Amino acid sequence: MNFQAGSIRLTLGWGIFLLVRALTALLPPSGLRALFWPAARLRAAFGGGFPHRDWRAATAFHLSRFICFFPHRLTAPEWRERCRLRGFAPVRAALAAGRPVVLATLHFGPLPLMRYWLRAGGIPAATMVSESAGSRSALRLRKDALSDQATKMSGVPHVIEQGEVRKALRFLEQAAALMVAMDFHAGKLVEVREDGRVVRLSCGAIRLAARSGALLVPCLIRETGGWQFEIRCGQPVSDDVVLSKSVGAAAAHLWREFSAEVRAHPEDCGVELRACQSAISSVPPAAKPELITS
Repeated sequence: MNFQAGSIRLTLGWGIFLLVRALTALLPPSGLRALFWPAARLRAAFGGGFPHRDWRAATAFHLSRFICFFPHRLTAPEWRERCRLRGFAPVRAALAAGRPVVLATLHFGPLPLMRYWLRAGGIPAATMVSESAGSRSALRLRKDALSDQATKMSGVPHVIEQGEVRKALRFLEQAAALMVAMDFHAGKLVEVREDGRVVRLSCGAIRLAARSGALLVPCLIRETGGWQFEIRCGQPVSDDVVLSKSVGAAAAHLWREFSAEVRAHPEDCGVELRACQSAISSVPPAAKPELITS
């Protein structure tokens, strides 16, 4: 039954992919968005999977996912102007100097789009994923190939499996950027306290940066308007903190950079991010995040 459902979804996915690819050559971004809005609204209404989001936020999320069907178009001027990269000067400087970058991120906003937008912006980025890289469908591989054709980054992998630490370190040796979500509940976790809440974050991004000598930068994506996006980097973690392997201090810095956006836009928080936060009524509000355990 599960196999049959998976086959139906994959067939439907290929059909949407071929239709969208044909339409991208005929319609401007605003026309495409208007055309796909009804489908995104239906997806949000029936099985959207985001009970904490109202119908508008859920529809916008599903609508943004259509962009994954044509990543090769994101390098065109009419698309590039739809995504602002803010705070990337330290990232570009590090990469130009041959230094790797670890982009610590969260399941916040349309995260699946971030890699394609970064690569379209000239940043060789890959995503650390929980699924096996070998299990990715032919449709996903085709999307990646389209992105590579436009960005000329065919030698840069798109994903690295979460447990493949050696592969991740080899990737970082190429002076590339690796996106690592910190709200995965896998491996070693660190707890940060803020305003009566405890946030449990994965240590993976911090440990990879320490082992590779990478610049460790907090980074989030948001849709600020109808198919208008912003990818913002916060203040990088101090090299002294990263190289000293002070996981608690690094995690506290990263959460300080994340928390303003997370509090301001709770509708953009994914299930994973919501699950890693817990209220503690017996703990008095703290002015600054502090390490509980590491």
